[in-house]
Amino acid sequence: MKSDEVQGLKPGFHVLLLGLCEPASAEAVLPLLQALYPGTYVRPVRVPAEQLDCPRPEHEAKLVSKEALTQGNRGLTVTLVRTENGSPATTPAVPRMYVRTVLRDSNGKQVDAQLQDFEARSGEMSGCEVSLQRKGAALVLRTECSSPTVNYPFCTPIVETSTTTFKPGPEKLQSSTKESSSGGECNWSNAD
Repeated sequence: MKSDEVQGLKPGFHVLLLGLCEPASAEAVLPLLQALYPGTYVRPVRVPAEQLDCPRPEHEAKLVSKEALTQGNRGLTVTLVRTENGSPATTPAVPRMYVRTVLRDSNGKQVDAQLQDFEARSGEMSGCEVSLQRKGAALVLRTECSSPTVNYPFCTPIVETSTTTFKPGPEKLQSSTKESSSGGECNWSNAD
């Protein structure tokens, strides 16, 4: 919408508004939004009463990790946010991760950006561990999920690992992913 249409904003811009009716809500949500969209800021504005709505988030989200590195004249930031989707009354919560990567030039101007949505492993996979860390000239996101062995205690858990490496490229963000799986072996002689 045009900023000219909202009392309290500087005219001449196009903006996206998120209305929060309680000031404490803004303080809680702002760090999460700024992690995903660095230009986000809070400003009190006046809106006609008939346009008011007080949205409530369906799912709790939290900032898990944020890492940045500079290589040459490029800056790369990777932000990891986790949510629990699903209604406890109807379905179990399904963890989701959102990974925001931003590549900037030496002046801080955004050159490339991606927002990826990673749904946690389906089926019997659970117990996912996630890490984001620097390794040399790259940022590495590692996810490891394992399966429970409740039904077959004589079997080793299946462990699925995914590693995504992000690097600043000359014009665009570069990323590569490797996946592996191990375990799942059963000692049927112990099944008695």
